[in-house]
Amino acid sequence: MRANFFVYLERAGQRPLRSLRPLSAISKGTKLVLSRGAHMACFAIVVSFVTVNSAAFSSQEDSAHPPSNLDNIVALDDDGQLRIKYTYLDKLLSSVVFRTGRSDRTFANKPQPSLGTRVIRSNRSRYRFEGNRIDFPVVKRNLRLITEMRMDLEALPDLIPFAKLSKNEQMAYWINLYNLAVLEFLGAEYPLQNTKKLRYSKKATSLWDDKRLNVSGVPLSLNDIHHRILRPKFKTSLIIYGLWQGNVASPNLLKGAYRGEDLYESLRKNAEAFINSNRGVHLSGSTLKISNLYDINKAFFPDFDIDVKRHILQFSDPKTREMIFNSKTVRANIKDYFIADFYQGHKGATSAANTNVAALVFAGGIDPSDAADLVASKILPISRYAPHIVVYLEKIRNRNKKRVGTVTVEEFLK
Repeated sequence: MRANFFVYLERAGQRPLRSLRPLSAISKGTKLVLSRGAHMACFAIVVSFVTVNSAAFSSQEDSAHPPSNLDNIVALDDDGQLRIKYTYLDKLLSSVVFRTGRSDRTFANKPQPSLGTRVIRSNRSRYRFEGNRIDFPVVKRNLRLITEMRMDLEALPDLIPFAKLSKNEQMAYWINLYNLAVLEFLGAEYPLQNTKKLRYSKKATSLWDDKRLNVSGVPLSLNDIHHRILRPKFKTSLIIYGLWQGNVASPNLLKGAYRGEDLYESLRKNAEAFINSNRGVHLSGSTLKISNLYDINKAFFPDFDIDVKRHILQFSDPKTREMIFNSKTVRANIKDYFIADFYQGHKGATSAANTNVAALVFAGGIDPSDAADLVASKILPISRYAPHIVVYLEKIRNRNKKRVGTVTVEEFLK
């Protein structure tokens, strides 16, 4: 029998904002640090003394109910299936992910240098307007809490009868752990622009090969989760669209965690968004250019050209299908290793004032779509903001205007 002490953060009178934490890992008076200009709320530390008996968990594997002290992280659904709750991961992702909407298949023009300089700070890639973006400055400021969240997920298989979870629930767990780890590891490296050296470093172990994770005493890397666990165990190419790579050319990181009950639906939707975008698939002459992620995952496509086309067709809209039928060759060479950061790795290029459009967006003062409207209407003077941020916001604004149907505007930080 060993006693573990857990803490969680809560705002007075409201539900907890973060998951259970080892007391040794959180210092007294810990606060959640928000974007510049955001309201700094005071958080109270609430300590729960929880006695954990490791042997007790193994003896309860056949029990219909999880241990009572795990009520905050697991639950039984109506069918009696054990489900993992991702309340705190949901809160994190909803706070740092900027959802940009579907691609309109317009390639980006060459970026312009900042006023008074010939230096181009932004991404030069023609794919740079595609894909969701992350508020990495907020990730950086809250890195300790994010690390603790990742450690909580790592510890989960030792605390619950993990083998009793459905295959979908297990698959969702591994995808969520992978994505949270990528977010954490890139946050630790931020600010940076290009993630290529982290993936293909000649001087150090690749970030994707470094065994920084530990689940049930087994050291794991990101590639271990991808190629040694997810691919052989679950045998579905849809994992391609669940594993976020942290760069512009990646499938989207969603504004919430994956869950077993709707896992395949979520993965299919992300597959559709990715495939029907320029960073996923586009035609160049008679060559079908596709993401290099298909080459990384070529184990799913033994007869590569035929199999990958057949796979892509499942999720293609009419325009993408026409591209596929008009192609003669396939090249998996679409890449953009630029970090999927709202500030494009150059937050320092923006004004420090709270009137800065990006600061207002991430502080929760205005919605991202409204931010572009304010810049366009000159309520926020355009000269004060980094050109690449203004152009990006205006691109999102114009793209959303072209959408057919009702667009629901969500507050970025709640």
